[in-house]
Amino acid sequence: MTNRLLSHHDLASLGRCLTVVLALTSIVGCGDDPESELDNLVERVWMEDFPHKDAIEFLEAGGTHYDTRYGHHENVDQQYVIPLLKRLSDETNVEPLAFVDEDLNWAWALIIRLPSDESAHSQIQSLIDAADTEFPGIIETEWGHQTLRLSFVDQSEG
Repeated sequence: MTNRLLSHHDLASLGRCLTVVLALTSIVGCGDDPESELDNLVERVWMEDFPHKDAIEFLEAGGTHYDTRYGHHENVDQQYVIPLLKRLSDETNVEPLAFVDEDLNWAWALIIRLPSDESAHSQIQSLIDAADTEFPGIIETEWGHQTLRLSFVDQSEG
């Protein structure tokens, strides 16, 4: 009985979070500049309205990003997500952020604030490409002009 309540609570919390994200995305709109739309969504909505933390610290403290309920791989956060975030931080001086559902201790979005130096963007992409060849799923990216969203998903989801 407790497991059913916990699962129902987890799904309800996830459902609320996804509903809010989709609603906010529709409010921001779908125009001719999806990169600016992502930047605006992150800066004007997510940064102001949702809890966010340093992604590396959050994941190292036991938080999660990769959702094993929907994916088929174990220890993804420890083996793939954290090492990539650390490489990005060390080699390109970016600060990854985790937008979190505190009830689930789960990062529903990983965001990288992009440096203004455009040459760093290609280095970031190269690091992601290298990590993607090792990861057994897919590392999805959504690029803004100033932000980058990363998602680690199972191959069947991508």
